[in-house]
Amino acid sequence: MEKSEIYTLLALTAIVSIAVSICAFTFMKDSFIGPQGEQGIQGIQGIQGKQGEQGIQGEVGSQGEQGPPGGDYGAYDDYGFITNGGLEERIEGQSWMPIGWEGGGHIGATSGYKGKCVELYVASYDSSIEQVVYINKDQAVLTFWVSPTPRTEFVILQVFFGDSLIYNEKFTEFSGWMPVALDISTYEGIHLLKFIVPQYKYYESREQTPLVSIDEISLIG
Repeated sequence: MEKSEIYTLLALTAIVSIAVSICAFTFMKDSFIGPQGEQGIQGIQGIQGKQGEQGIQGEVGSQGEQGPPGGDYGAYDDYGFITNGGLEERIEGQSWMPIGWEGGGHIGATSGYKGKCVELYVASYDSSIEQVVYINKDQAVLTFWVSPTPRTEFVILQVFFGDSLIYNEKFTEFSGWMPVALDISTYEGIHLLKFIVPQYKYYESREQTPLVSIDEISLIG
């Protein structure tokens, strides 16, 4: 047999061998991997449950107890530009002098129109209380309550705002508490507010001294 025929025979043998291998592999693949199954049918969505009934409302709580009353200082009205206009809080060790105020002369303290008040007595020198106030208005109203006790004589009460005498009253009869309201033309800045019972040159010390009681001082702009 010639070489060319031998080579041709070897080539045919290789081709037949490859073909047999491919057929065997395809057969084995089909044996282990089955056909793809059909997709299952989607289930039906469940029915939504019913909403539960609303719960019963709880009982309304009882009202709490009322708190204790506020302190004396600032317990009443709005005093505007005035500090401690109710004259309630007093300087420690000086029960006659309210906090936020200065003064001199014969000064006392007792129950007033509301809470405590200041008493200015007639003496051989001025009896007064005063406070420096800051105002940012050009118009203001000063209000206060007054109760004169002239005894057998008279008693005078004067009120100064800065250098201006804005109130000058001579009382010859006793009176209970009376309101006073004064319109003031002013300017923005610091001012001195002063209440005075002026000295009485014929004053003689006696058991019942004339006096003026003052309470609830406010300055509103």
